[in-house]
Amino acid sequence: MSITKSYSKHTGIYYAYDTTYEWDEERQKKVQHKRCIGKYDPITGEIIPNGKVGRPSGTVCQPQNGEESKPQISSYNKIDVGALADHCEKIEYMLSQLSSEIHDLKDEIGRIKALNE
Repeated sequence: MSITKSYSKHTGIYYAYDTTYEWDEERQKKVQHKRCIGKYDPITGEIIPNGKVGRPSGTVCQPQNGEESKPQISSYNKIDVGALADHCEKIEYMLSQLSSEIHDLKDEIGRIKALNE
């Protein structure tokens, strides 16, 4: 028994499966059996169980006075916004450095072409 993770291109969601293997005498080969145990959150690395057992409470608020049901942010969906902002700034800085390096290389290529003509 092992836990495997799979990404669904259609839904954009990662799923976690309990995978077991058995020997099939009739076919003379190993047969894989997978059972979905929940969704996998790649950011936190947690498995969010499906079914009623182990499901986090308060994932969806109840409609009141005819309002639509809106999903709440559960503890497993909270992301450290500050860390993401810092990461974004670092990537933007690296991007600006690379774009200036590309500009310098294009200028140098232009000078080399002018010398060769």
